[in-house]
Amino acid sequence: MPRPRRGASGHLPCAHALAATLRHLRAVASEIVLDLDGVSFIDSQGLKCILNCQTSCQNDGVGFALAPVTPQARRLFEVAGVLDRLPFTDEETPCS
Repeated sequence: MPRPRRGASGHLPCAHALAATLRHLRAVASEIVLDLDGVSFIDSQGLKCILNCQTSCQNDGVGFALAPVTPQARRLFEVAGVLDRLPFTDEETPCS
């Protein structure tokens, strides 16, 4: 099965659209890699969306990982106390 990779760039305040996309991917994929390399800002709703997706994937038996993230995003995860909870990958596979 193909491994979907969703890319994002700029700000990530649009959590509703991201959540809908991730819900769809969970239904059709065995693993999701969310590429945040181009994201410079994530608001609290974006963070909540990422955490909810990770939990839903875990509950559904779908793999979930974040691709290399910007220092700003990594710092947000650290300050929020979730850095150790999130799986990261260094893979460089193209977005689909």
